Amino acid sequence: MFIYLLFIFLFQFIFMLAGVFFYVSVGKKNLMGYIMFIYKFNILVYFLYVLFCVTNGTYMSIKLSLFDVYVFGSGFDFILDFQSSFFMLVVWVVSWSILSFSSNYMSTEGSVNQFIIYLVMFIFFMLVLVMSGNYYLLFVGWEGVGLMSYLLISWWSVRYVAVNMAMEAIMFNRVGDFGILVLIVCGLLFGVGSGMDNYLGSNLFVLLLLVGVMAKSSQVFFHSWLPNAMEGPTPVSSLLHSSTMVVAGVYLMLRLVKFYEYSYLVLLVGIFTMLLGGVYSLCQYDFKKIVAYSTTSQLGFMFVMIGLNLGQVCLLYVCLHAFFKAMLFLISGAFIHGCNSIQDIRFMKFSSFININYTYLFLLGSLVMMGFPFMSAFYMKDFMISFVSVSWMNSFVFFLMIMGVMSTCFYSFRVVFYILSSVFSSVSKMNGMEYLPMLYYYYRLLLLAVVSGILVYFGYGPFMEFISFYLDKMKPIIFIIIAFSLIILVNNHTGYSFWYFGEYLLLYNPVVFKFVGKYYDLHTQLVLFVDVALLEWAIPGFMKTYTMKVFSPLLYISGLSVLLVVLICGFNLMFY
Repeated sequence: MFIYLLFIFLFQFIFMLAGVFFYVSVGKKNLMGYIMFIYKFNILVYFLYVLFCVTNGTYMSIKLSLFDVYVFGSGFDFILDFQSSFFMLVVWVVSWSILSFSSNYMSTEGSVNQFIIYLVMFIFFMLVLVMSGNYYLLFVGWEGVGLMSYLLISWWSVRYVAVNMAMEAIMFNRVGDFGILVLIVCGLLFGVGSGMDNYLGSNLFVLLLLVGVMAKSSQVFFHSWLPNAMEGPTPVSSLLHSSTMVVAGVYLMLRLVKFYEYSYLVLLVGIFTMLLGGVYSLCQYDFKKIVAYSTTSQLGFMFVMIGLNLGQVCLLYVCLHAFFKAMLFLISGAFIHGCNSIQDIRFMKFSSFININYTYLFLLGSLVMMGFPFMSAFYMKDFMISFVSVSWMNSFVFFLMIMGVMSTCFYSFRVVFYILSSVFSSVSKMNGMEYLPMLYYYYRLLLLAVVSGILVYFGYGPFMEFISFYLDKMKPIIFIIIAFSLIILVNNHTGYSFWYFGEYLLLYNPVVFKFVGKYYDLHTQLVLFVDVALLEWAIPGFMKTYTMKVFSPLLYISGLSVLLVVLICGFNLMFY
């Protein structure tokens, strides 16, 4: 009963975020204080809940149906177990740091409160997605995350490129949404239902789910929207593309990991994504796009873990990746802000507006991502390499995976060399960065990124042990040394045509989406005109209202669902 009441209490507090919208509408000034109070309270409660689960040695799963009136034979169910609560704890901590950074970074914007509210709404839909117990509620969170990502990426609407790239992101995500929607429809047609455990053994359902996850997590064939989405503000890139939206597909696969046990398809998708992300990072000179392609490479690394049936290790790496990648994005935003919005690393290395402390923080974050010994990612990569060394993998797949892991060291050292060269060649280290002082949220993420691997390695388990040779344990260090040597060689011999390999992202030319977005807008306006003409002129009275409900179900369902959830939560709070 205690756990049930705790779940109700936590769920009420999640929906208290809706009060922020009314808080802004009346023009209050201490918005950030209100949000930070909610964040600190939720972080404390989720930490205590995770600690309770770990110390008791069992992971409790609680399923609560909120609606007595069922939709297609199933209600909207929320679930809170160790996996979801641990992931939500990470989301709260990372978004806490990003919101603190946003209050400084966007302080010169005219509507900074609206920007903060968009971020909070995105986090709200992300929590709905994480706590979903069936595919109906999952689709609500899935669509909400995609909608808010479009609004956030196109925040600077005066920039035509930002609007086009936001359109590209939402168009690629429509493919994933279509896969999830067809999955739900097939479940209704075949009488499977909406439960997440009812699709086991069906290749069609698993394939549709994989397509949706690949589009959402920017895997191979869908990889171009993630770096192009860097046209949005840096807090958006840090929140959406480090720990929340892009890992939503990975989290869904972790929730359904038994569907993909030892899956060659998932393994190959992850390996090729990891290789493509690493190669494209070497071919780019845009600072934020390099970090974005590194995210694509790390997402492929997570898919490799799922294909190897290392679900627990993948969950840990998702959480660790959120810490160091959010820090790298925030520091990249500080660099760009200090260099007067210059994002080309070839020009940034001659800039005198880069703070040396930020440079060292970026170096430490890059070392964590490379898997430097005794840092967090080292334990995850060491475990995966040891697993593959004694597993059933063939030599070619093992070679591709090793090259993908080494590519992380390649692009990390390349960026570090460019940034360090600016430190030793510049005169002033603080000009242009007065509005972004060294605040605690950088150190918080750095501390979690560096030491959390050690704490997790000794405190989280159990892990399966493998007998590996001494040379297998030395492989991560050997990879780092080889990458360090090759990057020095390449930087001293510029002019290679290899750097032009990734210019158009495997023929994903961004110019195409300017025309696609224009025709898409034209088609949308035409459909809207036809709908309005049909509703206003052709169909009077009751038929007009009925057709309006048919043509705009998303608005009605969203409004009614939010209203019902708030009312039910209020009743639960009164009676419990």
